[in-house]
Amino acid sequence: MASIRNFNSFVLSAKVIDILLQGITFTWSNHIENESWARLDRFLVSPMILSWFPNLSQRGILGSISDYNVIKLGEPYVDWGYCPFKFYNGWLEDANLIKEVSQGWTDCKVKGSLGLVLSSKMKAVKGKLKGELEETGGWRSLERIG
Repeated sequence: MASIRNFNSFVLSAKVIDILLQGITFTWSNHIENESWARLDRFLVSPMILSWFPNLSQRGILGSISDYNVIKLGEPYVDWGYCPFKFYNGWLEDANLIKEVSQGWTDCKVKGSLGLVLSSKMKAVKGKLKGELEETGGWRSLERIG
């Protein structure tokens, strides 16, 4: 019992937070007739980490053949909204793609910060590809991968 008190004292003095375990109560079991259980594994995080990831949780996963249950640290799925970039596999099969991208990149002459140059060149390539799409009317039905 002294070791449990020492551990709890450490958690308090280190000012870390023991995140609520969901899905299971214990992380270890001896799997014998007089079974005993314990919560040996846990994630301890600082308040700063929780301020960055307020929905952080740990979830126990049953079904291990080991004495230990797996626990997973994570956040729920987040829908980030509109995906600003699309890539179609069919583009890789088009002979003009490399030429169009290269031409759009080299035709764009911008001076300024690296961020401004990169952003301007990407917009130029996008415009070049978009123009090609509108002219040919193609590629829209091809498989999207990103």
